Amino acid sequence: MSSGLDSPHRVLKDDTRRKIVLLLNEKSSLGFAGIFQMLGLGNTGTLNYHLKSLSDLLIKNEEI
Repeated sequence: MSSGLDSPHRVLKDDTRRKIVLLLNEKSSLGFAGIFQMLGLGNTGTLNYHLKSLSDLLIKNEEI
């Protein structure tokens, strides 16, 4: 599922995705575990789902 940059309002409509974007804006960069811990999500699958939805808006850094 790719979000597509043609509809960022649809992608950012979700509260969890908005929190992820705001968190990354505040911290500059975070690894998966850091985001997971700070959001207090119930399982990693939920975070994977939201990060995949945001994939067109984020840059993945393999070094973190």
